Amino acid sequence: MAFEDPEDLDGFFDPEEFGVEARYRADNLGDGVLIPVMYSSGDQLADVLGGSILADNLQITLPIHLLPGLKEGDSFEIDGVVMVLDEDPRKTKTSSLWQALLAKADE
Repeated sequence: MAFEDPEDLDGFFDPEEFGVEARYRADNLGDGVLIPVMYSSGDQLADVLGGSILADNLQITLPIHLLPGLKEGDSFEIDGVVMVLDEDPRKTKTSSLWQALLAKADE
């Protein structure tokens, strides 16, 4: 299924569908804004060199048009847990989505 407009993807990120609401903070500062994301909370099987391993990383996926300036050091709070981008996000093959690895913020 091809999407002609990046905003066509927004329905998948709706918390009533597959997404969750996350509070985004640029540079992990301020009150932030709510952004719908897809979130993987670790303990997932990952393919590595043709085999599977248990990965404990935290990952989010979101439409680029919602946060075109997303970068390392920005944070997302989900269910009261603050997580910071470990590195700059990567674009998916279609260049319409960000994928980013997160680490729990120091408390």
